[in-house]
Amino acid sequence: MKNERNIYLFPLFWIGLIATTYLGFGEYYMVGVSVMVCLIPIIKNHGLVRVHKSCTFFWFVMYYIIVSIIGIFTGYVGLKNFIELLLKYVILPLIIYELIPSDSDNQVKMLELLKSFIFVCCLYGFIESIMKYNFMVHIVRLNTKAWMEAMNGATNYQPCSIFLHYNYYGCVLILGLVFAFFLPYRRKIWNFIYWIILLE
Repeated sequence: MKNERNIYLFPLFWIGLIATTYLGFGEYYMVGVSVMVCLIPIIKNHGLVRVHKSCTFFWFVMYYIIVSIIGIFTGYVGLKNFIELLLKYVILPLIIYELIPSDSDNQVKMLELLKSFIFVCCLYGFIESIMKYNFMVHIVRLNTKAWMEAMNGATNYQPCSIFLHYNYYGCVLILGLVFAFFLPYRRKIWNFIYWIILLE
């Protein structure tokens, strides 16, 4: 039962991150989740977090942190930028690592859940394309919503679904295509609908 619950953790985290980012408190959300998620391995390992120092990403992040600390003292890097660095390159990878199930069966189930979420986003994007209006503009509290407001009145409308920009939406659609190849639905009719909506 516990393993079955694990398949929902990362998809829920991703949806929560999207929602809180749009409402303007995504950083607080990440800090809160990191406290809950990253303390678990620390407690289990008696205060130690196991880090694979052979990983190139680890050394890249360490270099980035050292340079940023020097930048703080020399006045070239602000404290806010340093905190953003820690959130994006230290805390976020730790959260993802801890939330993704360890066994392959549950990993596949988790990817199928993400595929379903992308399917829902595609359906909303399809409706948005027909209406040429994105209702997310009433929810987003970021400065970037000005782009969405301008797009709602544009003749060359480009849908972004529940995402802030069509470029990000495009990346999600490409991920959806990968899922379509490797994790097809059992029923052909659902595959057909998924492909049509995705390609549209």
